[in-house]
Amino acid sequence: LLDAVEPARDSTVVVFASDQGIFLGEHGRVDKRLAYEEAMAFPLIIRYPPLVRPGSSVDALVASFDVGLTVLDLAGAAYPERYAARLPGSSLVPLLRGGTHGPRTAHYYRYFQHHAAVPGHVAVRAGGLKLIFWYAHACRHVIRGDDATRPPRPRKSGDTWNATAVPLVDDAWELFDLEADPAEMRNVWATPAYRSRRCEALIALLDAKHDARDDDERHCPEAVQQGTALGAPGKKGQVTVGELCGTRRRA
Repeated sequence: LLDAVEPARDSTVVVFASDQGIFLGEHGRVDKRLAYEEAMAFPLIIRYPPLVRPGSSVDALVASFDVGLTVLDLAGAAYPERYAARLPGSSLVPLLRGGTHGPRTAHYYRYFQHHAAVPGHVAVRAGGLKLIFWYAHACRHVIRGDDATRPPRPRKSGDTWNATAVPLVDDAWELFDLEADPAEMRNVWATPAYRSRRCEALIALLDAKHDARDDDERHCPEAVQQGTALGAPGKKGQVTVGELCGTRRRA
């Protein structure tokens, strides 16, 4: 391929990427779909001689949906406004020019299907931490939008999440320090030394979930019955963010 485009190398963008990774025994798993690093990462190599220095690399948090916007930007094409709200990606051209600040400081992950082999979960990667919340329900059927049993949408009070309820069951949460534990082998959610950072990650997760307009568990009766919907107060085993962390404002 590179040989074929060599005559036009200065006007040709070559992008190499793939699907996310796959487990080969890590965390006792095969396949993918879990919010651990092995399944979240993907290779991304871009060649464009007028802009990208050969052999250079960038340490920034980017996402697969940034690639299309980057190509549009390099081609001088406008990003259709009607897609902007649905695909909130960013062009990586500033990074290709040598910039050091990526388009985001946090990345949100959601796996929607709910079954025993691969339970539904949400996660955020932010500030050198990974926080994962595992739902405890199977979600066998969905709640209609007008159903009275549907739990309320998580809401901020002003610019804080203090009144938002979260399940307190420790087994439902995993918190990893990606700098000290890049293989994600030690869950520090319940470690006292990480209490403050746990709250930082929790706020980042609620922010990211809110920004993604994700309220999937509101459609699931098992979430209502078991109290495992983020932001559904009044269930045994839940605590508010204010009680868990004190006053915490949006990150």
